[in-house]
Amino acid sequence: MLIIVLSITIAYLVIHFYKEMEIRHIAKQLDDWTLYVNTSNCGFCLKQIEFLKDNTSFVNIVHCDDNKNVRECSNLQSLPQWVRGNKKIPGARLSLVSLKELLDK
Repeated sequence: MLIIVLSITIAYLVIHFYKEMEIRHIAKQLDDWTLYVNTSNCGFCLKQIEFLKDNTSFVNIVHCDDNKNVRECSNLQSLPQWVRGNKKIPGARLSLVSLKELLDK
């Protein structure tokens, strides 16, 4: 029984570690994207930041709830929004697959 519990625990830790490393690898490649969020009153914005966790330093994030960013955020239709050049992609990317899709756009 102990071996089964240890095996499950180790498998969980390996999968969790792999996911965290994959998110970091993808986030490092998103340096040409800007993520616009309002974490004060946008649940999906907050979930996006939580999903990125310690990798937010690799992503350009503009907090639209900060008064100094009002002008930059004034033309956005929805939040969160990922922007690169003229491309605007609304919605949170809360899985590895959806986050990785940004690399192909």
